[in-house]
Amino acid sequence: MEKYYCDTCLLKQDTSVLKAKKTFTHKNKTIEIEANERVCNVCHEVVYDEKLDEKMLSLAIHEYNKIYGLLGEDIISFRKKYKLSQQLFSNLLGIAKKTLISYEKEYVIPEESNASLLKLVVKDPSTLMTLSNDKHIPLEEKHIDQLSVSYVGDNKTEKENKELIKNIILFFTQYETSMTNLMKGFFYLDFSYFKRYQKSYTGMTYFKYEYGPFTTSLYQYVDELVKEGKMEKKTIDYKDTMQSLYKSNVAVDNLLVFGEIDHLLDNIHKFIEENNAEIVSELSHQEDAWLKTAMYEPISYQFSKTLKYDFTENK
Repeated sequence: MEKYYCDTCLLKQDTSVLKAKKTFTHKNKTIEIEANERVCNVCHEVVYDEKLDEKMLSLAIHEYNKIYGLLGEDIISFRKKYKLSQQLFSNLLGIAKKTLISYEKEYVIPEESNASLLKLVVKDPSTLMTLSNDKHIPLEEKHIDQLSVSYVGDNKTEKENKELIKNIILFFTQYETSMTNLMKGFFYLDFSYFKRYQKSYTGMTYFKYEYGPFTTSLYQYVDELVKEGKMEKKTIDYKDTMQSLYKSNVAVDNLLVFGEIDHLLDNIHKFIEENNAEIVSELSHQEDAWLKTAMYEPISYQFSKTLKYDFTENK
């Protein structure tokens, strides 16, 4: 037995360490753990023990991350798998390095937005390419080589449509086009098509992102087209930020290549050509697909039913 100061007795008393079940609530989410606590042998009230309290808090954070978030060891494992330094990974996530370290060591519970982004990145590593392009933080070949395995995703329809998707990209970039407009062009293509035919045209999955709906796969196809010499990429300074613009070097006859949906592609191409990235992004933010989906979560194609901008009609 050890003597500890008891706030109830107002004296140092003999104490014992006992197992106890504790409940913790954070952001309306509750977890229960079993941990050691120190108890006064006289009044049987809990007394403060810094080391035991720290262990209890650490156990609570670990259990919370295990149920609702991502374990620190899983973050470390993911980062090492893709050969990312703490500094590079924190830059891509848009958080401070010391914040990332606190997540990895499980000193704190990640903020909800950061937890959602971390789960998305671990679930779909190709999101790193999206973050790299959006934040203009280049990845090295060792990162890209490691990402190539999971880059396209598991969707069978998307894999089958890879060359078709690349041809649509070339069609949409007949004039210089930003990635934001290209991304929203594909979103409206797939969701307009789904609204009419109850299936996605390309098979790609879209997520809610700060600038509107996005699909991680698109960056791969664009990068491939640039490497193949079929597309040019240039970076400009736009309103104190760097923006990438893409232009096709190949003529695409949409009627010959796309047949029945040529009018749909024409309508979308006109839309993204006549509006800048800010306008296109703002319009996508008015869609239920963006409004009713949690940040960084996949967007259900069922939101096509309420699509405000439907491009399937001849215009």
